[in-house]
Amino acid sequence: MKTIVLIPLFLTVLSLPSIKGQNIGDTTIVQTLEFSDITKRRGWYVFPNDTNTYSKILMYYTLKCDAATTQDAYACGEWDYTTYTNVYQHENIGSSYYYLGNTNPDTVFYVSNPIYDYNQSYQYFPIYDLTASETSGTVGAGAVPLTEVFNTSNRAGRAQYIFTASELTSAGITAGTIDKIALEATVLGPEINNLKISVKHTLLNELTPTSYEGGLQEVYNINTTISSPGVVDFNFHTPFTWDGSSNVVLELSFNNALTGVDYSVTGEATGFNSGITSSGNGYLDFGSGDYVEVPSAVFSNISDQITVSFWCYGDPDAMPIISTSKVQITITRTCYSRVKPCCFASN
Repeated sequence: MKTIVLIPLFLTVLSLPSIKGQNIGDTTIVQTLEFSDITKRRGWYVFPNDTNTYSKILMYYTLKCDAATTQDAYACGEWDYTTYTNVYQHENIGSSYYYLGNTNPDTVFYVSNPIYDYNQSYQYFPIYDLTASETSGTVGAGAVPLTEVFNTSNRAGRAQYIFTASELTSAGITAGTIDKIALEATVLGPEINNLKISVKHTLLNELTPTSYEGGLQEVYNINTTISSPGVVDFNFHTPFTWDGSSNVVLELSFNNALTGVDYSVTGEATGFNSGITSSGNGYLDFGSGDYVEVPSAVFSNISDQITVSFWCYGDPDAMPIISTSKVQITITRTCYSRVKPCCFASN
């Protein structure tokens, strides 16, 4: 059995010239490892100034049997086989001790207290106060309760559902603008913050974790409170114009500071991959002054030299989930007397 070990030692440096009060033949002793360093194998130690000239360096070490050793059950087990002393020659001597933004300035300014960034965003409050006519159509049977639409037991959620052109046509929807949708909520949860609804034409016939839509048109963006069960309207701040022949993907997403119970929204089983959902996704966006608090206990065995690395692995349970059910929606085309030209002419 071979065990690599560094043991208590002294380094004796013999100095030749007379510098800073030293004379030829003077000896400088540097204490390194001590008997109390039971498991320590290497360290940093202050040696004499390198402007001196030395004739030789002598290393002295003492082998000791100590019951406190941890490598095996024997007091002398760490050294009675083979003992190695390794000498390292360090490269990059004179290189920078640190880098800040790929530079190594002489002065680095920092703060001892956290600072905060405030990001301003806009939400839209469409108000339809004078309606000339509306034409609506309902897609879906509304027989299946869905909790993944607004799964507010998580702090964030996203769901995409595909509605085929034939489904929209069968519901009486024709080419033209879609001004709002309605969902039926049977169980309520907390306020839904940053609720966004987006829509897009698609060539897809189903949704999977590797085949879904991006770059959708945002049509709704507002903190939303649903105060009572029943049919809830979501008025679009920007109408979506359906071409009358394409499938349509509807996306609903939110993020909350706190969690609560999930909403239950009526939907239907479609028999194909008509929906994809995910929840709890998040990320760290670091900027100036941002930080992550790390428990102090993790540093209990660290002295003064650390290397920081970061690995991120997604939770498979939180990754996009294929659904063969989708939410029931009521699509409405509205004509307003105050909007010209009128979005839809109703007989």
